[in-house]
Amino acid sequence: MKKNAKMKKPVAVEKSLSQKIYDRLNDCRYDVEYDYDRDSSGCQCYDYCRCSRIVNAKIISINIENIILDITDFTNNKILKYCIDRILSIGDINNLSNWEVNICNGYYGEEANGVSLDRNIINNICQKIDEIEKLSDIDKIKKVLEEEYGYLLDVIKPMTSAKIEVIKTSEINFPNDVYVKKLDIKRIDRYKDYLFPRGIVLKNGTNLRLIDGYHRLTSAKKNNIENIEVIILE
Repeated sequence: MKKNAKMKKPVAVEKSLSQKIYDRLNDCRYDVEYDYDRDSSGCQCYDYCRCSRIVNAKIISINIENIILDITDFTNNKILKYCIDRILSIGDINNLSNWEVNICNGYYGEEANGVSLDRNIINNICQKIDEIEKLSDIDKIKKVLEEEYGYLLDVIKPMTSAKIEVIKTSEINFPNDVYVKKLDIKRIDRYKDYLFPRGIVLKNGTNLRLIDGYHRLTSAKKNNIENIEVIILE
């Protein structure tokens, strides 16, 4: 008599980083406002209108900070976390006009069923993260700077290493005082409790020159944060 073969348990396939990010960007906490249009439906309902339509749907807020924290939690590499945060910022996910309210039919008329980021923006973000994930840390930084500013400074091109260091906020030099005076106060306040490296710093001997992160470093100084994590390029 033949013995019954044991059923093999299906092997769970680990999702890629970009797939996890794609899923997270489609699962967000949100606050929306909308009205119901009952007059134009020609409704014949007697007890409660079950064919009303949602109109003037407007997103009031989305918990972007939680989205970013959840997404960056998919990796332990602090430089990759920093790069993901920058790519999300470049992708303009903070702009509520890039999001839309999802509407579906329910037993009592149309219902708000979540919010979603513009599909092209999501695909673009995931593509960029796929590209940088495979790079060395120094090339990750170079790629993100090129994405954000459109080019790479000549002084950065020959750099061969990127590493996390904790340094005193007061030791970092702002090379452009004019730009400092034009910083967005709201952005500075938003970075008060920033959990990633505060910026990118070029190290030349004892000279520490800020390359990227004016708002984040200014926020640290404003809030009397003496020691911060930065990414040092050498």
